[in-house]
Amino acid sequence: MGGTVVDVGSGAGAASLPLAARASRITAVDTDPAMLSSLTAIAAGLGPDDGRGLAEIVTVAGRWPDVADRVPVADVVVCHHVLYNVMELRPFVEALSEHARVRVVVEMTERHPVEPMNPLWRRFHGLERPEGPTWEDAVAPISSLGHDVKVERWDAAPLHIYESFDEMVAYHRRRLCLPSSSDPEVAAALEELGVDPANPVGLGRGRPLITLWWAGTARGL
Repeated sequence: MGGTVVDVGSGAGAASLPLAARASRITAVDTDPAMLSSLTAIAAGLGPDDGRGLAEIVTVAGRWPDVADRVPVADVVVCHHVLYNVMELRPFVEALSEHARVRVVVEMTERHPVEPMNPLWRRFHGLERPEGPTWEDAVAPISSLGHDVKVERWDAAPLHIYESFDEMVAYHRRRLCLPSSSDPEVAAALEELGVDPANPVGLGRGRPLITLWWAGTARGL
């Protein structure tokens, strides 16, 4: 068996469960107990036949870093698609680093995931939404804490893949807080932004992802 992992903002375990075959323990931290229950159920369904499902799974419900003192130090700390909504970055990042003996690995989109909707907010509500935060906005303060941050850019599948164009229209209409009667206008706006109704896979520039990593500062067991 391999080392140990802490997954901060784990959700259902997309970042950490692929490591289950190599880890002896995964500690998942999330504010949503239902997501932690989903993670546990998914982990229980994994087994040696698919090369996973071997790690001990520990869950901690709560907000990071408020619950950091309840989380054991690990070899690797992962934190995927969480930094966008962190108000106080310094204590959040310091707690990540202090819990990693070897490395902290953070994944995020190039820009905030809802940034591609900015033209829709402008069109329907006259609101100018910020273009950030971006990955550069994360690297600068993390580096200022003394961490040598490495960066890798790569492409992944679109964040949202819809069953139909109607589903995509309804999703964006709800996000824009509009009534269902606005569906035709939302549909027209999406098409003007380049969405193909026959292939409704998302807005914007696709889904370029950024992986950041730096050395952990934890010591001992």
